[in-house]
Parts: sequence; C-alpha cells; structure tokens
Amino acid sequence: MSTHILPIRVYYEDTDVGGIVYHPNYLKYFERARTEYLRAKGYDLVSLNSKNNLQFVIHTAKLEYLQPARLDQLLYVVSEVESVRPASLVFAQGIYVACRSELKPSLQTIEESAGGFLQAQRQEHETLPSSEHASVNEQAKSWFDPSDLCCKAEIRLACVDNQLRPTGLPMNLGMELKKCLQISR
Repeated sequence: MSTHILPIRVYYEDTDVGGIVYHPNYLKYFERARTEYLRAKGYDLVSLNSKNNLQFVIHTAKLEYLQPARLDQLLYVVSEVESVRPASLVFAQGIYVACRSELKPSLQTIEESAGGFLQAQRQEHETLPSSEHASVNEQAKSWFDPSDLCCKAEIRLACVDNQLRPTGLPMNLGMELKKCLQISR
C-alpha cells in the first residue's frame, strides 16, 4: 500500500470555542495516520520498541494550514511514504474534509471502490496484494479535491534507540517501505 487513508471525526475536544480545529491537533491526526499506516504494514510501535529497541521521533515537520476543519466534520488523513533512508523516512500527508459535494464519494463508496481497502487497514496485519496497491493509490488521488485540503505536511521521522541515539531502520521495514515508493511512482 503506498497510500493510506484514515478517517477521523472532529470532536468538541479538538476545537476552540468557535468550533475550529485547534492547530496542534493536526499534528495529532498526522501522528495517528502514520501509526496506522505502519500497523497496516504489520509494524506496531510497541513491538518495534520491545523487539528492536527503536522508536521514531520527529526530526522535521513542515505544515501548511490552508483552511480550517470544523466541529463534527469527517476528515480523511491521507499518508504516503515520500522517501526512505537508512535511519529516517519522510511522509507526505494531507487532511481533507470529506464529501463537501454530493459528487464526491462517501466513506462507504470509498471502501466499496477499493475492495475493502480501508476496512483491511483496520484489521491488524492485513494488507492488499501488491497488484491492488497501485490501483488503490490512483483511485485515492482522484477521491480528494484539492479545494478540500485543510492541511498538508511533510514529516521526517528519525529512527532512534531507547537512549535516543540514531539507529537504522529494521531491514524488513526499510525494504517494505521502499516497495511502497516503487508502487506510488
């Protein structure tokens, strides 16, 4: 899977008094989406830490706020791996407001069109066959109108050990993420 889509509902706790998502919460949404992206690939953060003595920390976060998300809106956090290096990776992420017009698909339509792609991501360690990844990636790009983009980000994660010293990505994770780069290009 080269593109991961996480639906998130905006709750009152996420907003300011005017019902607009408080700006640090976009970082939380991006974090959740990256975590679920890795989980869908079969790598949960707790196991990575306990088995490999490693964790990810944010090295650089570049965010651009384009328009506000509001109370009770359904958002889609779209995540793609942009680059993989021996001890770091970069995610390109965007948060879109769902279905502002009737022409755009609902969550149900997205799940049906992608052959259960989103549902599969909710089930631990379940992924689509590689042949389906490319078509899902292309479909996902067409589901979201650029005018619905609330916030976009480029997040560089560094891989560190439990003493916060740089360490390499596990070989199998690095290879898996590099395959995603090939699929999305």
